[in-house]
Formats: sequence, structure tokens, C-alpha cells
Amino acid sequence: MSGGNYTGAVGERIAQAYLEQKGMQLMAHNVRLAGGEIDLVMRDGKTTVFCEVKTRTHAAGRQAYLAVDAAKRRRICQAALAYAQKHRLLDTALRFDVVVLTGQGERMQIDHIPAAFAFETRAGSFWR
Repeated sequence: MSGGNYTGAVGERIAQAYLEQKGMQLMAHNVRLAGGEIDLVMRDGKTTVFCEVKTRTHAAGRQAYLAVDAAKRRRICQAALAYAQKHRLLDTALRFDVVVLTGQGERMQIDHIPAAFAFETRAGSFWR
């Protein structure tokens, strides 16, 4: 596993544990559907949460959030739509969160951004 993949996998496990501590339940991880990937699919009450995790070992946390650009959001949304269709979730509340992990070890900072973006297609946003 390359350094970036290892860091990302560790970050996803930390983000999952953090979200579980907040009362969310894991439904799936590393979902690849319809040309996109979803790092974590969580259940928050009755809401299905599609969560993008960004991990940076140095203090560029805000830049990590900016890495979730329009093209990345569209790919996540495309995969989320396929997941929601496959699991019959289209009539339920759906949300897109971003978790940014910055630093290492005990100095790691976790920033959870609920409802970080709306559902997007090339035509624009229409679902939140």
C-alpha cells in the first residue's frame, strides 16, 4: 500500500470511529459505483450520510477541504445516487458530509462538516 493510500485508509478508520462516537452507524465503506467512490456511508438517525474523508499529515486542512472540488462532488453524488437506488433509499433523507483530518497522532485535528455540499450534477445542484 502506498503512503497516500495508507494515510487515507488510516484517516477513514479514524473518521469512522469519530462519527460512531457521535452516534452514527456504519453502513458501508469504500463504495465504488457509477464512476465515483464514497469513503463512508453512515446512518445518522433516519438520514443516510455519504461522507468524504480527507487526511493531511501537515497543517493544510483548509486545502484538504478545497480538494473536494466540483468534479469530485459530482463523482461522489453520482455514486451516492447509484447507492441510494440500489438500496432503495431515494425516499429517505440523504446528506453529504466532509471530514478533514489534519496532523498526526495525538496532535490530529478532526473537522466534521455536516451537509458540506448539495447533490450536484453537471446541470447544477438540486438535492440537499
